[in-house]
Amino acid sequence: MMSFFKNDGVSADIAGESAACKKLIGVLGEDYNPEEFEDNEEIVYSFFKPGSIPNHIGKLLGCSASDMQDQPIYE
Repeated sequence: MMSFFKNDGVSADIAGESAACKKLIGVLGEDYNPEEFEDNEEIVYSFFKPGSIPNHIGKLLGCSASDMQDQPIYE
């Protein structure tokens, strides 16, 4: 049977950005080191799609700018 839906959803799509942030920090632990991003990127990408990680958490995670949401030119 052919499916019309791709299974590429992540936690943020289902639970929302805020809940996904809280859960991700809980999974990674409070002693998470941003230098460990490459070792944990599979976990991070199960919560957020690349390019959609909120800036405030992306900086804490140590991910690249391309993994984070585009920031507005002005605020």
